[in-house]
Amino acid sequence: MKSKITILIALTAIFLLSCTDLKKSKIELEGKKNTEKLLYAKKFEINYFENITELKVSNPWQGAKNVKYTYYLSKTDNQPQTIKVPIQKAVVLSTTHIGLIDFIDQTDKIMGVSGLNFVNNKKIVKNINAGKVKDVGYGANLNYELLLEMQPDVIFIYGVNAETQAQINKLTDLGIPTVIVAEYLEETPLAQAEWCKFMACFFEKNEVAFKKFDDVAKQYNDLKLKIPENIYKPKILANLPYNGIWYASGGNSLMAQFIADASGQYLWFDNNSREALALSIENALLKAQDADIWINTGTAQSIDEILAVEERIENLKVLKNKQVFNNNKILNKKGGNDYFESGVCMPHIILKDLISIFHPQIIPNYEPFFYKQIH
Repeated sequence: MKSKITILIALTAIFLLSCTDLKKSKIELEGKKNTEKLLYAKKFEINYFENITELKVSNPWQGAKNVKYTYYLSKTDNQPQTIKVPIQKAVVLSTTHIGLIDFIDQTDKIMGVSGLNFVNNKKIVKNINAGKVKDVGYGANLNYELLLEMQPDVIFIYGVNAETQAQINKLTDLGIPTVIVAEYLEETPLAQAEWCKFMACFFEKNEVAFKKFDDVAKQYNDLKLKIPENIYKPKILANLPYNGIWYASGGNSLMAQFIADASGQYLWFDNNSREALALSIENALLKAQDADIWINTGTAQSIDEILAVEERIENLKVLKNKQVFNNNKILNKKGGNDYFESGVCMPHIILKDLISIFHPQIIPNYEPFFYKQIH
């Protein structure tokens, strides 16, 4: 029996490596193709056939061009190049994957994570303590021997650069089914959250995902409508310098979109990059002088900790006025930040936090969920 399972996994893994050049004659696609209409996400698509669900992920790492991965999901075992759903055993290499899976109430199917210290989810922490969830390592230190022993139905990975392909190749050679998730590359908060629909396909929780996402999107858009069009938009500084470089989020980044949706004016809003900008402290301070509010100050818990990083910022108006807010209100004992875990499917809560910080009169007496003021 074990040899049959191994063969099936190997065949599945060979299939998972396939991109746009896959010969579809290998997959029996019956009936008319029905494409799911996604509302915001651009990095994946869902196509339904009579007996198969087809998922496509495009350009899943920064700088990727004309790269596409195609996955086929089936409820039966009679097509060896498909992933049988619903899956029962999943390994995730990003805490955002935990957030997406927990959103559809399938956290109990996670048997492996990358970096136990970063996990906030109480269900998974409980299973970690009980020995039911294991740490599979990270990057070059991924524990392939443990993964072989665990025999997951799917390992969900993410791509940083083209070297990700080498990791996929190695996992495939070992017969480990691999699916790449690219939610972090979406350009809007709701597009990122919509990846819950992608995850739902593997657990057959589509109805749950669609209903819950619609509710999140409605709350998000309703919050935007609460802000008067002619309201003053405070100038927003974000992030913290590191080793003499200020890595500012690009003007097309998720954070820039959050700030815009909360009616703030991001200091680098006119930049058209999605990726971080590496700025000298001197150049960053030229803009930072005008900031009304400063958010997302790394791991800092106090203004003293901010000054310890870079003393040249001590004269900033925003610092003197103590208008500094960080997104690290919910941390585990090891410093793992829940903003980067459950926050992926809670953009409406993040937006509400930011509106309450930028325009406290709009949401009076509200206590931010992910953010806290730094003193």
